[in-house]
Amino acid sequence: MHMTRKRVKYEQILSERKRKVLCMKRVESLTKKANELSILCGVNIGMVIHKPIENNAILWPSSEVFGDMLQKFLDFSGSERAKKMVTHEKYLHQRVNDGIEEMSKSQYKKEVKESQLVMTELLIQGKDFSTVDLVQLNCLQSFAAQMLKKLEFKDDEFNEQER
Repeated sequence: MHMTRKRVKYEQILSERKRKVLCMKRVESLTKKANELSILCGVNIGMVIHKPIENNAILWPSSEVFGDMLQKFLDFSGSERAKKMVTHEKYLHQRVNDGIEEMSKSQYKKEVKESQLVMTELLIQGKDFSTVDLVQLNCLQSFAAQMLKKLEFKDDEFNEQER
């Protein structure tokens, strides 16, 4: 029997003891993943995990190795560092853009399927055109516009080949 894990609410845990235990487990898991990534991909990874309440930080893989990695990174020029660095903000921005792009693709696929269904109902099943609602008409219009673009592209390709 396979047990599924409960979804974790992303808010600070009120119990200090539970918070410390979870932090230890997650830090251990994070360092294990960082080590695997370092070995598998041949990259240097350094992490700072700062615990403000305890006024200390965990430097991984060790304070000496982390210090050496940080110094090598700081030895790059500012513009070189900026090219290589991924900030949390850049990462989140890219994730949002990827999500928006994925949603657009899904929306397009949904519209195409709905348009095909409406076309089938109208042309093959003989559905009365007056029963088509505004949303379906918009989907059909969008589908027709996409198909026209594809046809124009194919026509341009064909004309290029004939030249």
